[in-house]
Amino acid sequence: MKERKKTKRERATDAAGETVSGERFLDLKGAASPYALLKCMLELEDLPVGGLLEVLVSDARVSANVARFVTEEGHMVVEVDRMGPTVWRLDIRKGER
Repeated sequence: MKERKKTKRERATDAAGETVSGERFLDLKGAASPYALLKCMLELEDLPVGGLLEVLVSDARVSANVARFVTEEGHMVVEVDRMGPTVWRLDIRKGER
């Protein structure tokens, strides 16, 4: 099976998930909604207001649930992109809350 090419952000991410620009990256492919929501909220807590969190998930329902939940919590979903048949990328900007 051919491995997909990493995105520019993925290549710039160290082992802790911190990108060189201070943005955060979470690979939650295969995670169920409750776990994905919890991980996103924990990462957003550590970001400064206006910080960007990039999240990869492997289920459309998880993508929709994460987008709805973070919006309700005062954050902004900048982009949702379907990267393949089973991968969605969400870019989330931390709000003032």
